[in-house]
Amino acid sequence: NEQHGGYLNMACGVGMSEDELDELFSRLATEYARFTRKNGFFMPEEISRRNDLDDYESDE
Repeated sequence: NEQHGGYLNMACGVGMSEDELDELFSRLATEYARFTRKNGFFMPEEISRRNDLDDYESDE
């Protein structure tokens, strides 16, 4: 029996600017990298190279 890995549901508004989408995907990649590191999952090198996790502070 395999354990469910979860899923992510996102919605983007019509009319979002390219800068807003870039920010959304940057934050998504950063949080994904942080999540995988925290939980011991595989993290592709491409994502870990793209973001410096110490520079990003979550808004929450």
